[in-house]
Amino acid sequence: MPESLPLNFRSPAPELPVPSPESPVPRMLRILMLAPTPFFADRGCHVRILEEARILAALGQRVEIVTYHIGRDLPGIITRRIPAIPWYRKLEAGPSWHKPYLDILLFCKALSVA
Repeated sequence: MPESLPLNFRSPAPELPVPSPESPVPRMLRILMLAPTPFFADRGCHVRILEEARILAALGQRVEIVTYHIGRDLPGIITRRIPAIPWYRKLEAGPSWHKPYLDILLFCKALSVA
């Protein structure tokens, strides 16, 4: 692999096993991903969450994402949202005074989905 390629385009370290869709998986897992963010918005951490979910689904796992009430639903991705909070509409990254109660609602939603 040429050293001039960005790190994210290089092959993983040879000593790490890389799963593929052909890898034998003993049983389907039900994976609950918690995204304490208004998923999906077009930015870094959301793209990472999306790609992780897609890779796990391609490996035959059932993936559900629990997230805040705002954001964009994507086809093929099971998204469970907390109840709507009418005064909270912040999509951009950064700290918020609303985070503590949003995270409590996220925790409760995760328990109800699990």
